Amino acid sequence: MTIRILKLMFDPASIAIISRDRQDSALAVLLERNLLEGGFKGPVLPVNPHCHSVAGVLAYRKVASLPETPELAISTLPLAESPALIEELGARGTRAVMLLGNERLIEGCPKDDALRQALLTAAKLHRLRILGPDRFGMAVPVNHLNATLTQIPLLPGSISVVSQSSTIARTIMQWAHPRTIGFSHVVSLGDRVDVKYSDLLDYLARDPQTHVILLYLESIRDPRRFLSAARVAARRKPIIALKPRAYGRRSVEEAIYDAAARRVGILRVATIEHLFNAVKAL
Repeated sequence: MTIRILKLMFDPASIAIISRDRQDSALAVLLERNLLEGGFKGPVLPVNPHCHSVAGVLAYRKVASLPETPELAISTLPLAESPALIEELGARGTRAVMLLGNERLIEGCPKDDALRQALLTAAKLHRLRILGPDRFGMAVPVNHLNATLTQIPLLPGSISVVSQSSTIARTIMQWAHPRTIGFSHVVSLGDRVDVKYSDLLDYLARDPQTHVILLYLESIRDPRRFLSAARVAARRKPIIALKPRAYGRRSVEEAIYDAAARRVGILRVATIEHLFNAVKAL
């Protein structure tokens, strides 16, 4: 199920952008423009009860008004409203949702943990996958898909980037653009409510457009699942992982990361400069 639904997420036939902002500078406007200027070939369907149009495209007042079921829905609504939205989209037949905005879900916070569980419950009911919540988005230049909150141009290529940090994803794009380095995928996982590193490794290992996988790691929630997916992917294509080093009391943990990376075939680097050098070499 994972691979099939991630295919809908990263190569959708239609996209809905769900918002309720009134300003022209809203996130939904930037998303709409990036999708259109990026050359996305399918319909882009804005949903906004307050606007007649978004970036010049006719908007619909609610999800039920859409003329077709979007394969991918991108929501900029508050996270508290997202479980109900996912329930509505899932019932309609949408199988991939990306949550974008400035809100974060803090692990260990009872309120955020309850919201995280509500999102998962709504998604599992309809076999739907969630990317985010995040402040960057994702892009698949080889499919003319730019669903990011950045104005940095993207070129198609054979490198896939998977990052937990929106800042690192932007930094990589800023570095690559003047050097005409292209990407097959740039994905920011954000708070990883649902889609995680292991899911992306499974998908990208089988993606014919991806020849190299770059990871930015801050934490791994399911080490066993991650290492299993990484081992399979590393047999097919190079994986370079940027994970900043911690010192002092966490030196033992760092040694475990190093040993695990070597065992499954990941090249670990400690600084973004080393990551860029590895990209240039490849």
